[in-house]
Amino acid sequence: MKAWIALSGDQEPIPFDFTKWLDGQDVEIDRITGEIDIDIPFWHMDENSDWFQK
Repeated sequence: MKAWIALSGDQEPIPFDFTKWLDGQDVEIDRITGEIDIDIPFWHMDENSDWFQK
């Protein structure tokens, strides 16, 4: 139960072990960084973003 996580195509993937996490071990990853090139806002990050604007 392992996954590799990467945010954008120019970042190295970070391995994540779900089995260890389910067994109670803390995740050693503080932050996953990268850049996504899209035109829509990220609701939780962009001020005044609204997916339902017309």
